[in-house]
Amino acid sequence: MTAATAPTAPSLKSRRWPLWVSFATLAVTAAIHIFVGTGEMLPPLDSAGLAPEVQFVMIAIWHLTSVLLVLLPAALWWVAREGTTASRPLLAFVWLICLAFVVIMAGLDFSTGALFTPLIQWVLFVPAAALLPLVRLRPADH
Repeated sequence: MTAATAPTAPSLKSRRWPLWVSFATLAVTAAIHIFVGTGEMLPPLDSAGLAPEVQFVMIAIWHLTSVLLVLLPAALWWVAREGTTASRPLLAFVWLICLAFVVIMAGLDFSTGALFTPLIQWVLFVPAAALLPLVRLRPADH
């Protein structure tokens, strides 16, 4: 970019709001999953009479999902802190994960013939999936 076409600081700042909205949404999503969902979902898994191997896999998936949900806003925080185009691959990775959550969970939801149930939580990933492509970062050489 030449100096004549380089975006000004205010225009870069104005295009970082999608990053912060996505960060906040994903942080809230992680908190809901960990602090509300764990108590709501793990006891029924314990008492469901599943084979021990299946129960172990379900609990492991729950906790791995918790780790992933914490890492998503952490990655966006790093992107915001770095603020340069060098962090685009990480931004794209977070966006792809959010998009995967939307597509997979909405697909499962809709495959039951229901609209928005029983797995309504996929809608929490829609803001990040929609907003992250709008983020503008400053060139890496600045």
